[in-house]
Amino acid sequence: MKRRFKKANMPKSFQNKEELQDLKEVKNALKRWISAMKTYDPDAVTALYADDASFWGTVALSIATDKKGIKAYFVDFLRKDDLEIEVTDEYVEFHDDGKEAVYAGAYKFSFSDENGPNQVVPARFTFIFAKQDDGEWLIKHHHSSAMPAAPAPCRAQSPG
Repeated sequence: MKRRFKKANMPKSFQNKEELQDLKEVKNALKRWISAMKTYDPDAVTALYADDASFWGTVALSIATDKKGIKAYFVDFLRKDDLEIEVTDEYVEFHDDGKEAVYAGAYKFSFSDENGPNQVVPARFTFIFAKQDDGEWLIKHHHSSAMPAAPAPCRAQSPG
């Protein structure tokens, strides 16, 4: 059974107490990730990933399939200054009897680095959170990529 949530339009089937608690916990897991990112501590960020997690970072050239690779990405990425992360769209779907959640959406990274101040990179994300035996939600998979540029408008071809 899938349970879904998108922004403010929560379906009525997603309103029992347990489902709302799961939703709150998964949303808080993403907030913890954002807070950890803003500490600039790669160990704090990496601690939010499960031991068997995989991660394809926004500017990574390959996928990381262990915590060592995940940490290496964040050691480099967190060299940016003035980091802000704003979620601009979100969608949550639960699977495996509520033990896994797919949290997808869009976020905006704002930062300063050697390329200049006040840079903004819109990106899209997918997190798969897994509920641990102790009730904690850890990241099992994370994919992030820069938002593509808007395509050119289509022009209808007129008949020959």
